[in-house]
Amino acid sequence: MVSVDSQDVVGGNYAATNALDGTRATFWHTEWYQRTAPLPHTLVLDLGASIRFDGFRYLPRQDGNPNGTIADYQFSVSPDGTTWGTAVAAGTLAADPSEKNGALHRQNRALCAPGCLVEMNGGSWTSAAELNVFGTAVVSTPTSSLIPQQQFRVVSVDSQDVVGGNYAATNALDGTPATFWHTEWYQRTTPLPHTLVLDLGGPYQVDGFRYLPGKMAPLTAPLPTTNSPSASMAPPGALPWRPAHSLPTPARKRCASRQNRALCAPGCLVRDERLLPHQRR
Repeated sequence: MVSVDSQDVVGGNYAATNALDGTRATFWHTEWYQRTAPLPHTLVLDLGASIRFDGFRYLPRQDGNPNGTIADYQFSVSPDGTTWGTAVAAGTLAADPSEKNGALHRQNRALCAPGCLVEMNGGSWTSAAELNVFGTAVVSTPTSSLIPQQQFRVVSVDSQDVVGGNYAATNALDGTPATFWHTEWYQRTTPLPHTLVLDLGGPYQVDGFRYLPGKMAPLTAPLPTTNSPSASMAPPGALPWRPAHSLPTPARKRCASRQNRALCAPGCLVRDERLLPHQRR
C-alpha cells in the first residue's frame, strides 16, 4: 500500500491494510470515530511490478453492518504514482454484502487506485474486507550489454605461452589491446582446438561476444620461418594479425541460442591460414 486518504485506527482496527490481508473477518473502514472524512475515498496500491490489468474483486465487510459498502466506484492506474490520467474503469456495484467482480481496461501499470464515489446507503464512509486485482505481470525484454570484463575469472585454459613472453590467457581480459593471449609456441606447439573457460562472475543470459585479435609490433628485420630460440626472441610479426575468415575486426557475433549461465568457454577450431609465413607463430 502506498497511501490511503482515510482509515480509522482510533475507534478500532480498521486500517487499510486489512483489505489486503486475505482475511474476511477484518476490514478497512474510513474515519468515523472522531470525525467523518468526506467522499471520495481512495486507496493507492503498489503492485510490485508492471501489471497488465484485466479485472478486480471486491468483498464488502462481512460483519452484518452495511456502512461503507461501495456502490459507485472508479479505478485509475499509473506507471509512477504521479501520472494517473482518466479512470480505466467505473461503474455501480450491487447493494449487498456478496463478493463482486469487475472488469478493467487492460493497462500495463505498476500502481492502481480503486476509489469509492458513492456509498451504498448515501453515507460518507468506505469499507472493504478484501480487495484483489487480476492481471498478468509484464516481463520486459532484457537489454543486451557487455558483461563487465573486470569480474571475469579464468577457470582454465588448455594452452598459454609464458616462457617466450607474456602471452597469458588473462591478457585477453585486461582491457588493453596491446597485450594478448597466445597459446604455446616457444618450446612447443599445442594442437587445435584451444579453449578458454571463463567464470563470468554471475548468471547471465549470454547472447553474443566480441573478439579483438592480437596485434603485433612492426619488424626491424624478417623473422625466420622456424621457431628457433633466436627467432622466438625477435620482435613479433611485421603486420597486424588478421582475424578468422568469418569475423571482421573487431568482431562481434550473436549467439544462435540464448542461455542463462555463469561460465562460458570460447574456443578456436581453425586458425587463419592467410597469414604470411613470417607472421605465423
